[in-house]
Amino acid sequence: MERDWLKQEQAVVPGLHLRPSLFPQQQLYLRFLVLPVSALREYLQQQASENPVLEMSLSEEEGWAGILTDPPESVSFRDYLRDQLRMEALSPQILEAGEYLIENLEENGYLRLSLKELASGGYSLKNLSQALKAVQALEPAGVGARNLQENILLQIERKKGRETFAYKIVKNYWSDFCRQEFSEIIREFGLTAESLNSVLNEIMQTHPYPLSGYVRQQLPRRIMVDGLVEFNRGQLKVTLGEQFLPVLWVNPEYVKLVNEPTLLPKERAFLKTKIREAMDFITALDQWKLTLLKIFTEIAFFQRKYWQGGELLPLREQDVAQRTGYHLSTVSRAITGKYLSTPRGVIPVRRLFSRNVSGQVSQERVKALIQRILLTEAVPLSDREVAEKLAKAGISLAVRTVNKYRTKLKLPNSYFRFPEENHLTGEISV
Repeated sequence: MERDWLKQEQAVVPGLHLRPSLFPQQQLYLRFLVLPVSALREYLQQQASENPVLEMSLSEEEGWAGILTDPPESVSFRDYLRDQLRMEALSPQILEAGEYLIENLEENGYLRLSLKELASGGYSLKNLSQALKAVQALEPAGVGARNLQENILLQIERKKGRETFAYKIVKNYWSDFCRQEFSEIIREFGLTAESLNSVLNEIMQTHPYPLSGYVRQQLPRRIMVDGLVEFNRGQLKVTLGEQFLPVLWVNPEYVKLVNEPTLLPKERAFLKTKIREAMDFITALDQWKLTLLKIFTEIAFFQRKYWQGGELLPLREQDVAQRTGYHLSTVSRAITGKYLSTPRGVIPVRRLFSRNVSGQVSQERVKALIQRILLTEAVPLSDREVAEKLAKAGISLAVRTVNKYRTKLKLPNSYFRFPEENHLTGEISV
């Protein structure tokens, strides 16, 4: 279970009495989880160079490199925000509440629903309030703002701080600013016309929408995979890319030195601190290996038919959490930004998840059915007509969901589809 790694390490240094250092280990563990093997390798190298007690042996192998079989994908702003949020040292409850808030953001980055309204989703106001602060600390500045005033304040605070004229004017004289009545502002702050114009220009340079400055990122085509799924003599095997990580250990010479009577108190304290830090790294890395391998193995074996040419089965992060005994936030962190080399090419781990849309039919299956309906239509069908066809096949789907899936498939609506170009025929079947 996940809590097993939190047990205090047995003392390995004579005279060194280790206090429980759970919080540092937790921080390292959570940081490790969101890093792919390539980034984790670099991070560990950097830490080993800064800690004289931490020794490492680095494999000369460069890792399994893979080429993505699909064209580059745009990273949605929600995925972008989630990835940032998971890098923070948040409790599982606050992280989950933060991801809930991200799901409820508008496309422009505003959070229009009140926390009281959002609390109906099963989250406490206290947790939502803390989660909102975490979300509003993400990039770009202004995301999670509830109105234009808060959006501008968040941007100014991030750039200049709270003690600037611009921040104070927007904070305390918002109505006057909106009405362009500046007489009281000039009196309060003793501004000249020139300095007022400078402050106003600073305010006007902010973005009116939190995500105005967000540029969709492109995933690289060549990546280093984090795990390998393969069949060996008919047996499914899952391997973690841990062999491309450095082997870490505590330098025994420093362990001996810490009890030298000639050592100054400050030097002894320094060594003890570095030894604890090194042990925390080793423990957290061991747990990282166990966690990723267990989660990857659960996913790979559940989708076994997919590796053999079948379709993805409905699978949610919650399902993996229940089967592995890990918290949902741990599973979510562990699969973020990770890739597997599989019999069907290099695949983002997240793509192996598909919610159960109707009965035992996954999202991927429903998308495939919608695509076939639209490619076999005799006349252009509306989204409502597609939903009706799916209903006849035993799949109950809202019209707006059909619209969402059609958009993801990059298929135009009925007004822009031309039946004379279609050449496939056939009935759909689940």
